[in-house]
Amino acid sequence: MKTSLLSLATATIALAQSPGTFTATGNMITPRYRHTATLLLNGKVLIAGGLGAHVLGPMLAAEIYDPATGTFSSTGDMTMALSGATAALLPNGQVLIVGMDYYFYPDQRLEAQAYDPLTGTFSPAGSIENGKVTCAVATSLTNGKVLVSVGTWWPPAGVQGVPPYLYDPTSATFAATGQYVTTANLDEDLCPTEALWQTGRY
Repeated sequence: MKTSLLSLATATIALAQSPGTFTATGNMITPRYRHTATLLLNGKVLIAGGLGAHVLGPMLAAEIYDPATGTFSSTGDMTMALSGATAALLPNGQVLIVGMDYYFYPDQRLEAQAYDPLTGTFSPAGSIENGKVTCAVATSLTNGKVLVSVGTWWPPAGVQGVPPYLYDPTSATFAATGQYVTTANLDEDLCPTEALWQTGRY
């Protein structure tokens, strides 16, 4: 089965694709960058948030990309503007989006919201009130929870006491988990990256 990688850039709809190549697809309704893109269980892609050329701060608008037609369509707006946002697919098919509350600076905190593809709406999904957080990376785990690693202003995460968090979708709550073993590579304003192993470790 041939798979394709979606590159979100302004272009026209392509009619065919050769293996190992990029082809053009339809334009987004609202041009943006630094948005999240999440593959849904129905094969469509949720595009949420991000920055635009003529928009002050992060966007609230979200769109759905349909690979069958190569087109984008509007869906419900996010509940609040988030910067440095990250997204993870939950076991129930919803999408968890976590990011810094853009309008809460300088006492930065992470806010979460969940997108329901059945209703096309976003709803609040908990928060992490911990200062100096600048970015987050979310990874869905095999137990249904989501690991959220964070980056902070100087000094680096861990040294400053900002640990990774586990998000429980059943209770919509975050709980601190084990501290990083080392913070040598967590420089100022740098966010960690995560990868889930087949063994379930990350």
